[in-house]
Amino acid sequence: MVRWLVGFLCGAAIVAGAAGQVDSPAEKQKQSIEGKVVDARSGEPLRKVQVQIFGRSAESQGPHSMVTGADGTFEFDGLAAGRYTVMLERAGYVQAGSSAEQKTLTVQAGQNLSGVVLRMQAAGIITGKIMDVDGDPVAGVNVNAAVEGPRSMVPGANRGGNGTTNDLGEYRIAELRPGKYLVQAHPSRRGAMAAERGAGNEKATGRLIEAATYYPGTADKGQAIAVPVRSGEEASANFALVMSRAYRVRGTVAGVPSEGMAQLILETVSGGHEVANGNRQLSVAANSFDFEGVLPGTYRAMMITFKGMYTAQQQRPDIQMVQLGPVIEVDKADVEVQLHAQPGVLVKGKLRLDTGEKFDWTQLNVTARAAGEGDEGWSSEGAAFAAILGRGGTNSGVNADGTFEWKEVPAGNYELLVAAHNDRLHDYFVKAVKLNGADVTDSGFAVGGGELFLDVVVCAKGAVIEGTVVDSKGQPVPDAFVVAVPDTEKRARADSYQQQVSDGAGHFVMRGLNPGSFRVLAFEELLDDWHKTGFLKMYAGKGETAELEEGGKKSVTVKIIVAEGEQ
Repeated sequence: MVRWLVGFLCGAAIVAGAAGQVDSPAEKQKQSIEGKVVDARSGEPLRKVQVQIFGRSAESQGPHSMVTGADGTFEFDGLAAGRYTVMLERAGYVQAGSSAEQKTLTVQAGQNLSGVVLRMQAAGIITGKIMDVDGDPVAGVNVNAAVEGPRSMVPGANRGGNGTTNDLGEYRIAELRPGKYLVQAHPSRRGAMAAERGAGNEKATGRLIEAATYYPGTADKGQAIAVPVRSGEEASANFALVMSRAYRVRGTVAGVPSEGMAQLILETVSGGHEVANGNRQLSVAANSFDFEGVLPGTYRAMMITFKGMYTAQQQRPDIQMVQLGPVIEVDKADVEVQLHAQPGVLVKGKLRLDTGEKFDWTQLNVTARAAGEGDEGWSSEGAAFAAILGRGGTNSGVNADGTFEWKEVPAGNYELLVAAHNDRLHDYFVKAVKLNGADVTDSGFAVGGGELFLDVVVCAKGAVIEGTVVDSKGQPVPDAFVVAVPDTEKRARADSYQQQVSDGAGHFVMRGLNPGSFRVLAFEELLDDWHKTGFLKMYAGKGETAELEEGGKKSVTVKIIVAEGEQ
C-alpha cells in the first residue's frame, strides 16, 4: 500500500522585474494582508483572536502577530512577497476549515491582499469524574483524550487534550475539535501502588495497582468506547480505575551503541496496557532497563538509536529502530531477561517513471513502515501520493538515479511511503511496487529472508475529483470536510483515500488519486474514522460516486451531511 505525501517545505517563488533593472533595498515593494475572523456557524465576527502569520523565507519569516478588534478585523502591513501560514487562537474556539490547524496565503509582489475571511468554530469539551473501585473520588489523575484511530483521519490534525482531576475527582478537557475520543486515566503515582499487597512471595504475586484505565472502565484499549464530541457541546465520561496485578520487567541489552543515545520501547503483542503502545519510553543506561507496573501480557522490545542532531543546515540525526529478542511473557511473576538485537535485512529499490522519462528523484524520500499499524502520516492538503508513515518506519533519501536503500530492516510485513517536498507534484502517484516481478502494491512486502529489491513505478497522471459542497437549499458550504473513500476492492490501499476542506465558495479539488471507484462524502463535522470497516454502510445512499481512470477527472456536487440533530 503506498501513497505520496506532498509537503510544504518548499514552494514556488515568483520574482518579477524589468530586464537589467534591480530595485535597491529601499525601493523594494511591501505587501499587506487584511481580513477578518468570524464564527464558522453564525458568521458573526470574533474579537480577541490572536492571528499569527509565518513566512516561508528568510525575508518573510516572522512571526507577525496581532489581536482582532471588536469587528473581528486584522491587518498586516510591510510584508515581503511570498507564502504565509496563518494560525488562529482564541479561548473556547478552534480554527475551522484547515486540515492542519492552519491556512496558507500567498502574497504576490506589490499586492495588498484584502477581504480574507478566516473561520473558527466553537470547541468541544469532555468533563467527568474519576473514582476508585470503592466509588470514592481520586485526585491528581491525569486524564487524556486522544482522537480515535489515526490522528489525521479527523480533520484539523486533531491532537486531543488532557486534564487533571481535582480533590473531587473531577476533570475537564477543553479546546477539542469535533471527533470521537478515547479517554484514558493515568494514576498519578508511578505504578499507582495500592496499600494492599499479595500474601506470600511478592515477586510471584506482583503488586495490586490502579492501572491506566480507558472509558468506560477497562485497561484493554480494544474494549474502550469512544466519546463523541461536537462543536460547542459538552460530553461526559465518568468511570472508575481498574485494579490489576502488575509486575516488574528488567534486564540488559546486548549491543547498545557506545556513541549517541538509545531508548527502549516495550510494546504489546497481546494483553498488556499503555506501556505497550509506545507511550512509555525508558532510556537505556549502562545497557540495562527497568519497567515497573507492567500488566500481564506478551511484549516485544524495540531499541531506537540516535546519532547526531538536527542542525540549521537541515541535517537530521541518524535514527534506527532495532527489534530485540526474545519475546517477553509477563504472567504471574516479575521477569528478568537479556535482550539482543535480531539482525535486520537490507532492502534496496529504485523509482522510475512509467514513461521512462528522466526525473529529479533527489526531492523525494521513501519509508518502509510496518503494515497494519495505526497511521499518523496520511495527508490531505496538497497530497498527491498517498502515504503510510508510522511506527516501525525506516526512512531514506532517494539518489539522483532513483535508487534508495533501507538498512537493518527488522523481519515483518511492510508498506511503502514515498514523500515529496514539492507541491508541484500533486498529480503524481505510485502506480506499482514490484518485488521479483510480482506486484505487491496492495499486499505489501515481507522482510525476513535475504536482501530485497523493490521496483517502484511512478505515474504523473493521477486522477482528479473536483466539485462543490452545497446545503439542502443548494447554497455552497465553506469549510466542509470532504472525503473520497474507495470501493471495497481498494479499501486496504492507503493511496486510494483523500481528504480536503472546501474553500469559501464551497469548492474543493482532490488530485493525484489512484484510479478506481470512489464515494465522495461531505460533512459539517466528521466524527468517525473514515478508513474503518463499515464506514460507507453508515452513510448508505449519501454522497456521490466517482469512477476514475488514469488521468481522468470527475466533477461532482455533494450535499453536506450535517451533525445529528442539526438542520
